[in-house]
Amino acid sequence: MIENKIATGRVIVDLKTDTQSVFFSYLPKQLVDNKPILEMKNFALSQIKIFSLLVFSVATTTLARGANRAQVEVYFEGLEDHIVLVEIISLTKAFSESKRIHLRVREGYLRYALPTKDTVQLSITPASRMSTTPHGKPYALPEQSIDLFLLPNSQAVVRCQVLPNKLTYTASGSPLSQEYAQFRNQQLADQVALREVSIQHRRITVSAGYLEAIRLSIMARAGMYEGEVPTLADSASRLWNQMKALEDRMQQRELEYIRTNGDQALAGWLLAKQPMDTLAEYYDRLSGEAVQGVFKHLVDYQYAYLKTQGPRPSRALNVSVGDLAPTFQIMLRGQAPYMLEPIPGKHIVLDFWGSFCKPCIEEFPRLKEYYGTYGDELEIIGLPVDSRSGWERMVEKHQLPWPNVFPVNENFQNKALELYNVTSFPTKIIIDPEGAIVGIYVGSQEGFYKQLDNILGI
Repeated sequence: MIENKIATGRVIVDLKTDTQSVFFSYLPKQLVDNKPILEMKNFALSQIKIFSLLVFSVATTTLARGANRAQVEVYFEGLEDHIVLVEIISLTKAFSESKRIHLRVREGYLRYALPTKDTVQLSITPASRMSTTPHGKPYALPEQSIDLFLLPNSQAVVRCQVLPNKLTYTASGSPLSQEYAQFRNQQLADQVALREVSIQHRRITVSAGYLEAIRLSIMARAGMYEGEVPTLADSASRLWNQMKALEDRMQQRELEYIRTNGDQALAGWLLAKQPMDTLAEYYDRLSGEAVQGVFKHLVDYQYAYLKTQGPRPSRALNVSVGDLAPTFQIMLRGQAPYMLEPIPGKHIVLDFWGSFCKPCIEEFPRLKEYYGTYGDELEIIGLPVDSRSGWERMVEKHQLPWPNVFPVNENFQNKALELYNVTSFPTKIIIDPEGAIVGIYVGSQEGFYKQLDNILGI
């Protein structure tokens, strides 16, 4: 309502009240009946109506644009004023680059609204819980992070307890985030135990005398040494077996979830992380949201690759986990040929790839990220199955910082493929500092990166 007063011409619109509310500065009472003043009042009122409609239109448009927002509220127990790192990953593609931002927690409370048209994964980690590589690059551990899956125009509320060696949390408001939090809680004890055992194993394998202990252990098994074998080798073997048992138990929980919840979106995400032979075995169990939901792109990509290449379990190779890696001769550009052998203190990744292989190329950005993170403890050896001009062009185009081998002779690459019986690409083989094969991954698999984090992320 417009009050029955006369205005000086100064107009203020109060958007919190009626859109026609106008505040006037009062004039002396004798001017109330002045006709020009009344005409000015009527003109001002008409302008206010037009202005109000414009404001309402802009506000409505702004609200419409803001509808595609994902929001999260986190209530921390044990964390008051603090900085957290938030990693944002779009889930509309099989391979998406992540974006990282820093936010402040105030009095144990964090609220963040993300404009997005895509379903996103948010990973929230307190800065004090970030781990650091030997050359200072930070990275997050799964047991120290909150992971959420948010659709546009959705909201999640998280209640998180910050404990000495882990974060525990519950999520509400977002059904998928709630389901994942419940599943994560089932895995958490084994995830923490795996980290602790990995640290112990790492300390032994980088200690002085360990390589000698391994050498004597191998000689003793071959009947070439009858003396006492240092206990370092046995301790490392025992810890490695513990790590594998924990990893196997966690994988069995994932497969059990897929078997019993094959129509849920989370089942699709869990299956997409599995080896190709497991994907082939379990894909037909999926239905509903598992194949049509938010992880559709990831599941479709993995299944399309499976249909193209066929399942290639690790047993199809000439080697298996636990074997000593075959050595072979390589030559880098401008260098003399040399034998590829174990590197003390470093894990080696053999990356079999080709310029014709789209999944191989799509993994380069993430491989470069891991090479930058773990470069002091990791060497990647690229084994391209291409003509010389083909692989040199791809190395230059994608600026690959790790060695890609130069054929010693025309049969070199076939020799490498023959040694490992690699018939599908990409194939990645992880070799520990003692020369033992500790991981084999055929196709693009999340498990490869997870194992590198477990081995090197200390």
